[in-house]
Amino acid sequence: DGQRLQVGPESAGAIPGPVCYGLNGLLTITDANLILGRISPDFFPKAFGINRNSKLDIEKTRVAFEDLRLEVNSKTNSNFTIEELAMGFVKIANEKMASAIKKVSVSRGYDIRDHSLVCFGGAAPQHCCGIGQALDISEIIIHPLSSLLSAYGIANADQFRYEVKSVVTEYTADFNSQSSSEFKNLEKPLINEITKLGIEDVVSQHFFDLRVKGTDKFLTIPFADYKTVIKQFRNRHKNLFGFFPSKELEVANLRVEVRGQTAILTDYNVIDTKKVKPISQYEVFFENEFVRTEIYERENLPIGTELVGPVIVTDHNSNTVVEPGFKISVNKQSHLVINQLTKEKLKTSSERDPISLEIFNNLFMGIAEEMGFTLQNTSHSVNIKERLDFSCALFDSEGNLVANAPHLPDLTVISPVFSIETSPIFYVASRGHHADIGGITPGSIPPFSKTIYEEGIIIDNFLLLENGKLREKEFVNLLKDSDYPARNIDERKHDINAQIAAVMRGIKELDNLISKYGLQTVKSYMHHIRKNSAEAMSDALEKYLDGKETKENSFEDFLDDGSRISVKINIMKDETRNPPFYAIVDFSGTSSQTQNNLNAPIAVTKAAVLYVFRLLINKTIPLNSGCLDQIKIIIPEESILNPTDEAAVVGGNVETSQRITDVLLGALGIAGASQGTMNNFVFGSDDGSGKQYYETIAGGSGATSQNNGASAVQVHMTNTRSTDPEILEHRFEEIRLEKFAIRQGSGGDGLFRGGDGVIREIKFLEPRRVSILSERRTFPPYGMSGGDEGSCGSNHLRKNSGEEIDLGGKFEKVVQSGETIVIKTPGGGGFGSKS
Repeated sequence: DGQRLQVGPESAGAIPGPVCYGLNGLLTITDANLILGRISPDFFPKAFGINRNSKLDIEKTRVAFEDLRLEVNSKTNSNFTIEELAMGFVKIANEKMASAIKKVSVSRGYDIRDHSLVCFGGAAPQHCCGIGQALDISEIIIHPLSSLLSAYGIANADQFRYEVKSVVTEYTADFNSQSSSEFKNLEKPLINEITKLGIEDVVSQHFFDLRVKGTDKFLTIPFADYKTVIKQFRNRHKNLFGFFPSKELEVANLRVEVRGQTAILTDYNVIDTKKVKPISQYEVFFENEFVRTEIYERENLPIGTELVGPVIVTDHNSNTVVEPGFKISVNKQSHLVINQLTKEKLKTSSERDPISLEIFNNLFMGIAEEMGFTLQNTSHSVNIKERLDFSCALFDSEGNLVANAPHLPDLTVISPVFSIETSPIFYVASRGHHADIGGITPGSIPPFSKTIYEEGIIIDNFLLLENGKLREKEFVNLLKDSDYPARNIDERKHDINAQIAAVMRGIKELDNLISKYGLQTVKSYMHHIRKNSAEAMSDALEKYLDGKETKENSFEDFLDDGSRISVKINIMKDETRNPPFYAIVDFSGTSSQTQNNLNAPIAVTKAAVLYVFRLLINKTIPLNSGCLDQIKIIIPEESILNPTDEAAVVGGNVETSQRITDVLLGALGIAGASQGTMNNFVFGSDDGSGKQYYETIAGGSGATSQNNGASAVQVHMTNTRSTDPEILEHRFEEIRLEKFAIRQGSGGDGLFRGGDGVIREIKFLEPRRVSILSERRTFPPYGMSGGDEGSCGSNHLRKNSGEEIDLGGKFEKVVQSGETIVIKTPGGGGFGSKS
């Protein structure tokens, strides 16, 4: 992309395939492995070229790589050989595959370092050492039919039957005893079904799906006596999430698994010979040089063989590359087993290069994602677990992007990361939107707050952990010490524990990164990635100028109370800057601070600017403060976008932020307005007891110059999803979701249509205090370049008589049993005129 080497996600497919197939294909990882000597035309079938009778064409690959080498070296001031370039692409591919493995494993709560890596497919054994090293997995297993495991697995698969019975009840010693007979009842029909197939050796297993009461994530624990089950659950919970559960447990399901096998296909031949001789030798590129490497035929390796890398083992279906620092052996099943001999720091210079830049992009993004999985898995509230209303990040030693808006329901847990130095080298943080943090209304989103003190507990740098222990008593006192204390303290504590678990995960992963690459390299690439983001922003601004020296655009829009948000954007080139293209974003002309809660703290405004300008960068980069290095932001003091410390701000974070985004997109002329609101919907008991619920509701997104807007989506600054109806009604039995549908025709017309909003109807079975904080009920989402406006939203109360009352954009009231709240969200604006 001009700065970083990238691999995928596109594939060249089988036709035309890689360049070496001789069908005018594109360079792929297969070509890279061919250049490096990791695969050889001599050990591939002659099935390529136009007539499908030629060897892999290494010369065409060399020519294509040489062209790419010249381009890369020119753009990045590098001096790569084609082998170094090919090796770089292989490293990036390995890191991306490792990242995908970690992602799917961590999200399910597994520590992959306790497992072996099994190769699946013909190309996997060429990459297994690099991936194993990236994952810190010490053992790799390669089945004799690794490239044919799908067919082999189907032929050898157990006959498997299972039954799951939902129970959802408290887990007690009495329940444990009583469940034994229920397990027997569940397994009987399964055993009968399998024995009818002629299978005699049938194995049955019984499990509890256990979870902490009040959560949805369960762990499957084998049936045993009560104390053993409790111990296994606690230990597994501690290993996965970093702390022991402190609440009672409930059983979600009883689970029975029954299996038996009809036949076993032989997967190997025992070799009698004790002579192990290579069939050839090749020059293979490892790290920075070619190494003379012996080639062995797999079918001639007897059980017990041990070889030290570098070695290549070839068979009819695959090539296994054993890199230096690894050994390979043949076990009793004729499986190849690769073990890492030494775990040294990977050799990566702290000097910037396009290979390592992409690798560390993936590494840092991967850590933040793993933190997020940990937070989601361990949290209790629907808001965090189901709606994903959270974020996780890591920061350099200067704390870039640590500054947060004082949006009260968002509690941020920050931890320094130390190494051999006495001062912090990094910071990790997890931010979660808590369903209630006090304030004058349940859910902490009061529609009519006038000061920040009415919106919840104000927390200013509270020490949460001391010497590794949670200051639980002090934390609870903090939540209660207010005229408007927090509600549902237990849920607050459990979600905070989940945030602690997330930052602990981040610290652990950063420690692993430092152990692999060295502290100086990791610190350097924190800086390089921010610099790369600044360069990417400069390139995007240059493209936006489209050959002009400067562009200046202005735009304004209004909140429903008439408050103006005005912006002037000036994009220009300055040869004295490096990189040279930058923008000035000036919000002068915006309305003064208001007496309501639509004031947006300055960090919210900066976040909206970062988000919108990031949209101009048409490439994958981590969202970081480097993007803002090319943007100067001017915000008048005591305006609605830069209020005083005591101003009410809860609506500014959720509503005004959306309008800032619309105004910036309007000034840049790249899209019609989206729904421009989060449609904040909150309910809880009138006396503040029990659970509170908060959600944002989807709407329509604005159309662009090339595409229609999307319908029924969370847009721009929301970054959350809707709660599944089943989970919503299970966790909040006092409501029923009567309707959730697309609001047809609410998007603005045009050459490209704006997306449609939604209709959401929630019926209350018990009285609840309900509040809604929403916008775009008066000023509709604008169209762009001749496109029509989207429809405004509306909020209504449907009484038991059937009468519907317009509640306006902001309201708070007690909704009685049988009454229904009807919310219609805005559509997006259209783009371009049809005529």
